[in-house]
Amino acid sequence: MNNEFKSIAEIINSSKELTHIKNLLEDKQIEKDFFYLFPELKTLVKSVKSSGKTLMIKVEIPALRTELKFRETEIIKKINDFYKSERINRLKFSTK
Repeated sequence: MNNEFKSIAEIINSSKELTHIKNLLEDKQIEKDFFYLFPELKTLVKSVKSSGKTLMIKVEIPALRTELKFRETEIIKKINDFYKSERINRLKFSTK
């Protein structure tokens, strides 16, 4: 029997069977950190949801959606730089 203690993070990161849970945790972390990375958008963006490598951003103002689409590359780079890995490669915007 192995007497080494492992953290939950170590177990999740090293187990292929838990890849789905790891991906869900990473998605939720991006949603949680979005307004930390972009505090200026806190009052302008309705909601943020991450799924796979796509970040879905809901805005109510169509002009803001256009501005965010224009800044898409910058937003993706800032998120990926923060995590030091490619977590996001696409933004999807909605005004509904």
